Amino acid sequence: MKVKAGEIEALPKTATDLAREKFSQTVPSLLKLGSLFLPSLLLAQSATAAENKATTSSPTTTTTSAPETLGPPPTNFGLKHEEYYTDCQQLVDHMRYAVQLEKGNPIIVEVAEKTKEEMIDFVSYYRRFTGIAGRQTFSLLYTSVNVLAGHYTSYGPKVPVPEKRKKRLLQELKDIEKAIKRKR
Repeated sequence: MKVKAGEIEALPKTATDLAREKFSQTVPSLLKLGSLFLPSLLLAQSATAAENKATTSSPTTTTTSAPETLGPPPTNFGLKHEEYYTDCQQLVDHMRYAVQLEKGNPIIVEVAEKTKEEMIDFVSYYRRFTGIAGRQTFSLLYTSVNVLAGHYTSYGPKVPVPEKRKKRLLQELKDIEKAIKRKR
């Protein structure tokens, strides 16, 4: 059975056919509008990107030296193994100090080595207790310890923590302190 050209118009249109027609009528008008607004949209996006780049680059150029912002270096290295949350807080404080040390600081090697020893001591002591190993503070701290210890193992204690890793670690340390306060 052959269908003639005039007979196609006589057949009822399906929902798909109607949608195709509507789409074919709408798309050209949208493309026309897009050509009007696209250049201004691209200019606005590039201006926003330049503005974001300027704001993110300015804090790194105005960073003050580590000793002024960090205060005196910690002297109480070594865990007491008496109270878990006290040891957690001490390790978090020492890790935060070690992460924030900048290149050229004369105490970076000493603090990094002592902090790494303290991290290893913390994990090796507390992971054997099943009641502690399942806590949120322990799992979060364990992750942070692995990141910082891995950095020191790969690059040595003289190399400061890169900005991206530093930002991540400092956020994790804040989360750990919140969990410590809640005794989790």
